Amino acid sequence: MLKPYLHQIVNRSMELALSAKEPYNYFLLLRALFRSIGGGSHDLLYQEFLPLLPNLLQGLNSLQSGLHKQHMKDLFVELCLTVPVRLSSLLPYLPMLMDPLVSALNGSQTLVSQGLRTLELCVDNLQPDFLYDHIQPVRAELMQALWRTLRNPVDTVAQVAFRVLGKFGGGNRKMMVEPQRLEYSSRESIGPCISVYFQEHKNNISLPVGKVIETAFNALKTSSTDAFYRKQCWEIIKGFLSANIVLDDEKHNVYQLFSHPSFIVGEIPSLQGPYYICPDSESRKVHEMALTGMFVAAAIKELRPTVLQFMITLVRHYTLVAITQQSGPFVSSRRQMKPQGMDPLVLVDATAAIMGHEEKELCKPGGFALLIIIET
Repeated sequence: MLKPYLHQIVNRSMELALSAKEPYNYFLLLRALFRSIGGGSHDLLYQEFLPLLPNLLQGLNSLQSGLHKQHMKDLFVELCLTVPVRLSSLLPYLPMLMDPLVSALNGSQTLVSQGLRTLELCVDNLQPDFLYDHIQPVRAELMQALWRTLRNPVDTVAQVAFRVLGKFGGGNRKMMVEPQRLEYSSRESIGPCISVYFQEHKNNISLPVGKVIETAFNALKTSSTDAFYRKQCWEIIKGFLSANIVLDDEKHNVYQLFSHPSFIVGEIPSLQGPYYICPDSESRKVHEMALTGMFVAAAIKELRPTVLQFMITLVRHYTLVAITQQSGPFVSSRRQMKPQGMDPLVLVDATAAIMGHEEKELCKPGGFALLIIIET
């Protein structure tokens, strides 16, 4: 019943997905189709897929290697590995499966299991020399992914990875003599640090917090993060931002400053040269990431009540600092002074970063921040 329409379903789904605003459903249709045909009980339909293989695999392989949302990329990888054809029919196109295979072994639990099944099928049914020739371009990444899978929290997955490594024989250790990938750091400074003092030591120990903020930021962005850890991540970001605010001035003095008539009748002088930007680029980057993390936390339902009040206060503080730097009674004297510390314009950069995020829900706190800036 499905056989006469199979070509049209697959081809039209790929065509429409490339032009649709939301192509996800077309690929879900292909996944459902592949899963229903796969399993070895539809030999006649397998034959129908043979003419589709070149364009289908090439298209899916190009999609999975491009820039997409993670759930879309995972779907492309799964489609590449589950095309319903016999392994013998895939042999001419085996190089197209290598990159998706590596991506699967570095992906979610479902993809890891699928990748291991595909790899074990190849190891069991292909000649070693033929298989090694095809995995050569990705051999190092493939073997490293397999070794990492041995530490998978799911015991059955780790056992399959161990079994596959055993089937590779001595080849699974050849990659150990190859040069490993090194992460090059071009940072000129270590960024913001926490100073820790011990009684038995005269000098303090500086602990960089950049990685901590980055980890908290990534955890907040990840939907699978547990609610408890999300709250702790927000507390870290909140503490970092609070520690960077200096509140030495008395409330009365601040009130007098902003009551000065020059804010109303005075002219805002034209800017001579570029705006002041914090010279410590690494510290500014971490600060911007923390502010962006605050916006992400504001978009999380369970954190929103506690985040919004802090966010309103912080955005107003940054806005008021920027206002006093560009207008008011101290503008003329400030021209002769060299600014120091973090610039309030980092808030603008963080707002731009969150407004440009692919997730629409994360853009809303950025729009709210702009309203606060305008009202202030």
